[in-house]
Amino acid sequence: MGITKLKLEREGIDFNIVQRDVKRLIAGCVVVGHSLDYDFKVLNLDHPDEDVIDTSRIDPFKSLTNKGHTPGLKFLAQRFLNVNIQQGQHSSITDAKVAMKLSLMAIPKRQ
Repeated sequence: MGITKLKLEREGIDFNIVQRDVKRLIAGCVVVGHSLDYDFKVLNLDHPDEDVIDTSRIDPFKSLTNKGHTPGLKFLAQRFLNVNIQQGQHSSITDAKVAMKLSLMAIPKRQ
């Protein structure tokens, strides 16, 4: 589980291909995740703000911290879902599921 240096060396894909594929994949979609600014920056991608749901920026989650810090996904998972995540290696699948559950809790449902 997780990305390691060895996996990247053996199985890695060219950055430009990854960037192109991610850009195509998310075009016209709402992207849900946690602290997504960094991910978009690393991929050198822009995505419309109205199509991004970032659990680090949603009230009531962001109001739990002070001094401009964002709450960590691990903290939010424990506090709101009573789930322990990120014990050792991070699982991107688990992190994505937790971010989705948190966003569904915090954002009013559309009629």
